[in-house]
Amino acid sequence: MDGSYLAERLGQLGLYDSFRHRLEYRHLTRVLPSDGELLAASGGVFRGKRWLIFLMSGGWFFVSANPITGLELLSFSDDAVLQLVPKKGLLFGSLLLRLEGKDERISNMNRNAPNLFAAVWSRKAGNP
Repeated sequence: MDGSYLAERLGQLGLYDSFRHRLEYRHLTRVLPSDGELLAASGGVFRGKRWLIFLMSGGWFFVSANPITGLELLSFSDDAVLQLVPKKGLLFGSLLLRLEGKDERISNMNRNAPNLFAAVWSRKAGNP
């Protein structure tokens, strides 16, 4: 993925916080698919770790970088997500992902991010 497109798109999504996610930003151009369109992005806590979460035209991508454990990547297709349940709190938001067989929660997201993810995912799935 092109670095200038990525920086511009992250700025449009309000995620370009180079201090908090500086380790992840170094790897984004290499780990995100070059042919995908970035639809939604946010930082959050997933499975006890801090991640950058991306919803792209090709699916969901989670990127976490740590000086000790290194770079970690998770991805899954849109078909794996059965339902999204956004929750908007006073300071932060959370998103419940209903996957096949289990539920996963993304917490400590930007307050408005869960609703954005739910709207984009719904449009991708063909629901108005």
